[in-house]
Amino acid sequence: MAGAISTISEITSRFFKLFKKPHPIQVAALCYRKSTSGLEILLITSRKRKKWILPKGNPINALTNAQSAQQEAYEEAGVRGNVDEECIGIVQTTKNLGNGFRSKIDLHIYALLVTSMEENFPEKGQRKTEWLPINQAIKRYDDIQIGFLLKSWGSKKD
Repeated sequence: MAGAISTISEITSRFFKLFKKPHPIQVAALCYRKSTSGLEILLITSRKRKKWILPKGNPINALTNAQSAQQEAYEEAGVRGNVDEECIGIVQTTKNLGNGFRSKIDLHIYALLVTSMEENFPEKGQRKTEWLPINQAIKRYDDIQIGFLLKSWGSKKD
């Protein structure tokens, strides 16, 4: 009887996984530049918690995911540049929804080679920005999955 119950439980579990909703998608821009000291990554602070993050947001209907990430980078950090349409990685992370609630999201990350930075942009004054060598950016960023992704991506760019 115990074997039958565990088999039914396993079948039920697999059945419900078929109908599980996928996590919401957000897009992020991995903004980078090459300097005399090497590859640098741009991190920004989140507006509320002031954590160091990549520019990110929801996909924009009329744009590709890569273009949406590029637009977020402009709005949040004032950067302009060339975005790669190929996603460099997808990480599952959480988004703070406020009032102690969090939601899992699938964050699609796109590399953006920064060519210029605008003086004025929509979220100017709401966030701090900082260019860091890739190893320092990995240490500053609070998400281990994104840290691994940055390290892997950076090793291919050197």
